[in-house]
Parts: sequence; structure tokens; C-alpha cells
Amino acid sequence: MTCYFKVIFPLNIKDGFVYEYDSEIKKGVRVEVDLRGEKKIGIVWEKVENPLFETKKIKKIIDEEPLIEEGLMKSIQFTSSYYNAPLGMVIKSAFPKKLFQKINIDVEENTEIVWGEKAELSKEQEEAYREVSPCIKEAISQPFLLFGAAGSGKTELCLRLVEYALKNGGSVLILVPEIFFTPQLVKLFTERFGKKVVAVTHSRLTPKERFDVWCRVKIGAIKVLVGTRSAVFMPLKNIKFIVVDNEQDESYKQEAVPLYNAKDVAVVRAKDSHIPIMLVSATPSLESLYKAKNGEYKLIEFKGRSQNVPLPQMNIVSLKGGGLITSAAKREIRNTLRSKKSVIVLVNRRGFNSFIICKECGYIFTCSKCSVSLTYYKDDHILKCHFCGATYSLPNMCPRCGGFRLISCGTGTERVQKTLKGLFPQAHIVRVDRDTTRKKKDFQRVLKEIEEKTADIIVGTQMVSKGHNYPHINLAVVASFEALLSSPDVRATEKAVSLIIQVAGRAGREMPGKVIIQSLNPDNPLFRYVKKYDWRTFAEEELKNRKDLLYPPFAHLIRFVFRGRGEKKLREQAQKFAALLKEKIKREIIYGPVKAPIYMIKNEYRYHILIKTDDVKNTLKKINESQKKIQYNIRTICDVDPMNFL
Repeated sequence: MTCYFKVIFPLNIKDGFVYEYDSEIKKGVRVEVDLRGEKKIGIVWEKVENPLFETKKIKKIIDEEPLIEEGLMKSIQFTSSYYNAPLGMVIKSAFPKKLFQKINIDVEENTEIVWGEKAELSKEQEEAYREVSPCIKEAISQPFLLFGAAGSGKTELCLRLVEYALKNGGSVLILVPEIFFTPQLVKLFTERFGKKVVAVTHSRLTPKERFDVWCRVKIGAIKVLVGTRSAVFMPLKNIKFIVVDNEQDESYKQEAVPLYNAKDVAVVRAKDSHIPIMLVSATPSLESLYKAKNGEYKLIEFKGRSQNVPLPQMNIVSLKGGGLITSAAKREIRNTLRSKKSVIVLVNRRGFNSFIICKECGYIFTCSKCSVSLTYYKDDHILKCHFCGATYSLPNMCPRCGGFRLISCGTGTERVQKTLKGLFPQAHIVRVDRDTTRKKKDFQRVLKEIEEKTADIIVGTQMVSKGHNYPHINLAVVASFEALLSSPDVRATEKAVSLIIQVAGRAGREMPGKVIIQSLNPDNPLFRYVKKYDWRTFAEEELKNRKDLLYPPFAHLIRFVFRGRGEKKLREQAQKFAALLKEKIKREIIYGPVKAPIYMIKNEYRYHILIKTDDVKNTLKKINESQKKIQYNIRTICDVDPMNFL
């Protein structure tokens, strides 16, 4: 009996292709087929009815058993549907490339768990443990939101719950937002459960390394997997529990197609797999707090620090006339270094200066391919675009007026590092940003210097603000509060307050610490929340504002971006699309089209439309119907629940 199956390939196509075979094939196995005259390996996705067109025959069945279980297949399908992404691109993001080139995935591995020492639980931790552990044992789908200050014992609770899942014969997924988080967490889990059963996966792995980890996960050799976004699609055997660390972090949202949010996909995967999931944060996202308030998530709250060390004292100091580092910050840095403790300094931007400007005519040096100012790097004596990566020699004169009075403005990590080196020449200063950790060896070197306490001052971007536990850090300095509010984003205030509370949590883990926040406006009303670490009250006030403006979580946003070389044609097509959309969608609010904040990237003009909706599925249907009438020499990107509005 001839059967027909949809086969999916890791390609940028909306759906798969239908092939035939003379018997049944299990969903989720790999097969070899002919695709456009070439042998290709794809995944059998589903059985289909007899097609009304001629089909090719599947040449070979590669796997005896499915590579992915049904719950994970549902989560992948959700990612494709909800984020309006081609299923092939989700598959490409979810699975290692070698899986579609290599046949053998057998790996022999010792899976013995080594049970390490564990700390005694506090009353709060014990109560939380008793609430969550039955859901692990009974396979109950339940999202939990764990809300507690830095150092309140959230990590130890997660370790104990992971241990419980392992003792019940399961495996666990630990999601983290940044690669920078992974080494310390992996160290914690390997100390508790042994090296053989713990693995890490992230974008810095080579294709071979990623494939090897995938194979070990698939056969069940890995019991605890720590990873960034794409780890949410790993085929863990008998998965029992998922943890999403620093759930508020926007890095969980992928910025390339498929534009999925790994945190939300993890919640769906937990539901599809009938297991509990725990979202963890000292500053939970407003969306998660709202879901906890409405009963969709169960809230577990830890108050205070587990070691009875008070949270660091917040000090707001004026930047007016105080230079890059104020006298108050200098004094506290000096005192901290004298006490043999370390300092962390948060800076919002990379490079030396944000831009170069001509004092004669006001010309700002911008990228020739992107409508953004170039960042000045003093060490390399270059200007660099952070969007296309182009570099330029530093000019001697203004190209507009020929003037020589060129000045650099704004503050970046490189400039702060050099300033601090001048102030504290004996201190060892480490810079942590995308530039200094781009190479694997540099990334490892920086981490080693911080962990081994050889770094006296750590200057970094948001990478250093969340998730780390380095007891020797006793002072945190925020270089400029206003710089944290500079992005055109509905979540800008939420991100700024969250970031300060998060970076403050890095200080004073063993003894009372301090935080210095430098600001041009020390009377900013946001500081009344920051000083008291009062995230809950801030969130409640911000939710009221969001409700009035119909912003998330009270509506979903969909951002539709148009990209093309010809500006006039691009604008006309964007206007045509918006008009078609407004005819089809009556209930939703549609803004635009207007120029995107970054109007050009890589020589392509950009317009965007923003849609507020309470029905993503129906709105996407109307978007796709309207999109068919757009000329296809214009590129479009549909971003559901966007985090980036540039």
C-alpha cells in the first residue's frame, strides 16, 4: 500500500514536500530523497492524504526510531505558526547541520550520575520544593515564576529540583540568555551531578561539537543540558523539568529568522511534554508577572538574601560637572580596591565614543551603508559600524565643510576602561563586551580572570549584569542611568530599572556592598523604586501605563519590516500593503508605514508597520493574504512580539 508523507528540509521554504513510500513510516525519522536532482536528507513530519500530483519515492529510511518525540514536534510546529516563520528555517535553527549530512548518531557514553554535596534548604526553599516536586513526579504541566532578589537562594532551589528530576529517571533543560552565563552554571551542575551527564550548547560551538552534544542528548547520555536559545529544541530523553534563568532577558528573542522567543517556546514545550517549567528572575518581565497575577503561572517569591547579607546600598550621584567618573564613584572604587575586593562598572555601549561630530558644522560621521553613527575605537584608531561591521579610517577633516575641529562624544566601554586605568594605574581592569569576547579564547580568558579574582575592575555591557555569583565583587557602578533609557522601545523603562537592580545584585554577596548610580537627573522618580529594590511596585505602576496605552501584556505587537534598494518603490509597496491590511483587519490598531528608526542597513532602505492585536493567528492570516500582493523584489520580515524596534 502506497503511503504519502510530508518531508521537511532545513531550507527557507514555507512547508515541506510530499513523497511516497510503500509502507508506513514513523513521524520524526530521517529519510533520504531526491530533491531538485540531488540526494537530500529530510525529516518525515506527517502523513498526508493522497496528493493530486505526481510524487517521488523515498529512497531510504535512515532511522529506526524517531529523532524527535511528538511533544517536541508540536513545539517546533508552534514556533513556525506563531512566529510566522518557514518550518524549514525552524528546523535549520533547531538541529545541527551535520544531522542532514551524517548517518550515524550512535555514541557510547558513561551516564553515571555523581551525587555531590547539597546545602540545607531554608524555610522558603523547602516550601517551594514541596510545591514544585510533585509536578515533576506526576508529570503535571505547570509554569512557575520564581521571583527573588539576587542571592535569595533561587539557584539552590533549582539545583535541588533538578536533582529530584534526575532521581525520578528524567532529564532537565536549563535555558540561559547569554553564552557568558554558561560556564559558571555548568560548573555548578557538574560539581553536583558529575561531568559525564552535564553538557552545554550554544552558538560558539563548532558544527562538530554541536552535533556531538546533540547525539549524546538524543541517546540519553546527557541528563542536564545548559544552553542558550536553540537548546529549547534539543531532544532530551524523558525530559522532566525546564528552568529558564533570567527569564526577563531580551536575548531569548532571536533577531534573525525564525524570530522566536525561546522563553515562550520553552513554556509551550513544557505544556506539550506535560512537565513543569520554572521561570527565574530577580526582576521578572511584566508579561510574566501579569500571567502570575491572572493565575496562568504560579508565583513563588523569595524575600531577602539567603545568607542574611543585606542588599547593597544604592547611592544616586549627579553627573553634572562630574566628568566620566564622579568623585563619589572614585572614592568608593578606591576604598573597594584597598579592601582587596572587586568593582563592576556597567556601561551601555561598546567602543570608545558613540560618535564623532564636526564642531564647525555639526556633521556626524555615519556608515555609508547604514543610517547609524559610527563608533570610535581609540585603540585601533578606527570608526566601526555595529550593524554591518564596516570599518573606516579616522578622518583628519570634515567631509562636509573641510573643518578640522572633530570631537568625539558619548561613552563606551573602551573609554571608561581607559579613564579608570588613568585613575587607578595599579588596578587590573578587564573589559567585557562583544568586542573583547568575540573569539572563544578571549571569552575563556576574560572569564578566568574574573573567576580567579585577578580582575580588580570589570567594565562591561549588559553581559556582566545578570546571573553571575562572584563573592569578591563588592561595588557596582552604573556609568550613566540616562544611557540605559536611550532606545526607542516600549520596554525601555522596564529594561533600565531591571538592569540596575540586576547589576546591583552582583555586589555584596558575602558582606554589605554598595552601588553608585551616576545620573544627570538624580531626582528622576524611577529612583524611588531602584533605591528600595522595589520591582513589584514599579511593575504594578508600569502595568497601569501599559494598559492605558494597550501595550504588552494587554495586546500583542506585530512588527512588519520592508527592506529594499529603491526607496520610492519600497515606500509605495509598504503603503499599498498597509491599505490592504486596514481593509482586512477592522479591530486591530495599525501604525504606519513609517521610516524605521534605523532607516538604512547594508544599503537597503527600511520602512515598518506596527500592529496591535489580541488575535495573533487571525492577524497573521490577513498579513499573509496581503503579502501575496507585494512585489517580491522587496524583502519583508514579520516579527511577532518584537523586542527590537530599530
